[in-house]
Amino acid sequence: MAKAYELKNKLETAYVMYEKAKIKSTASGYIEEINASLYRVKDKMNLFQKIKFIFR
Repeated sequence: MAKAYELKNKLETAYVMYEKAKIKSTASGYIEEINASLYRVKDKMNLFQKIKFIFR
């Protein structure tokens, strides 16, 4: 789901979905992939979106 939101440029929703996937994941290799995705999505966000996630 997160990748679909990322492709639709709904980055805030994608970030939340990646966080949920990380919490429910058990495979360490997959968690590293999710961390990379979280970093990539956060890098794509503009300043206001980043500030929103800092203060939530």
